[in-house]
Amino acid sequence: MQKVSHLILLIFLGLGVTLFFTHKRNNKGNPFEWVEKAFSPSQSIETKEGLQAQFNREILQEIYRVVLLKEVIDPREFSQWANALNEGASIEGVYNGFTHSSFFRELEQSSLNTVTPEALRFFIYEVLQAQKQFPDLIHFTEQSGEPLAKPLSTDEMAEIHFSKKPDLNVSGEEELKKVFKKSSIFTLKRVLGDVFLLQAKKQSEVGLFSRWYSENVFRLNQLGVDFGVSLRNKIDMQFHQSWVENHPYDLAIWEVLNRVHRVLNALNKKTQ
Repeated sequence: MQKVSHLILLIFLGLGVTLFFTHKRNNKGNPFEWVEKAFSPSQSIETKEGLQAQFNREILQEIYRVVLLKEVIDPREFSQWANALNEGASIEGVYNGFTHSSFFRELEQSSLNTVTPEALRFFIYEVLQAQKQFPDLIHFTEQSGEPLAKPLSTDEMAEIHFSKKPDLNVSGEEELKKVFKKSSIFTLKRVLGDVFLLQAKKQSEVGLFSRWYSENVFRLNQLGVDFGVSLRNKIDMQFHQSWVENHPYDLAIWEVLNRVHRVLNALNKKTQ
């Protein structure tokens, strides 16, 4: 079963460049055509829905493992999230549902002062680069390194991206280090995920998301971290540019977040 699941993940994440999304180039067929031929001669709608549901479960399991660092998952809770994806919820929405929840706040509160110098250095570098690009959008205060103050509603999640400039704005390497050095690694994971989501949104609005994606994936892949699927690890900007141009934005968002969390996990010596 594990081999089959891994194969499904490879099909959706890797082989789509050459096979899975060829319909987008020639504007005919459907995106599940190759998968159907590989897994079911009948090419039924049930097969398509089944493969999509299986893929959603694989992505959800990866979110639990990489973002929450959980290997043991409550079956009922997992089914609820999987059903949400099957019914059309976005991966980004599910991700935000995790990282801005009461459960994630508990993870932050129970693991204060757990950030290694290596993880903090990576975090600060990425934040500073983002602040240079969006100086009017990304702001921090002396409280930014603390656990999530409260769970956010769905409407509030749309505004989590540092939209209001505080009276006291924390910036610069030394100031950021003071704010986040005693934080939970989960706080860094949440905050940096939000930073990358903001960048993705803004780049998408001006039609530059594909370039931003491929440049960041190429850069992060050079850190030597295993991102879970061999094709993800390719240090080939053209490959990743082609991939993102032929896959949904929402899936590309997870590919970025997956890398950000795995790098922080690895630098913080956490098991993925």
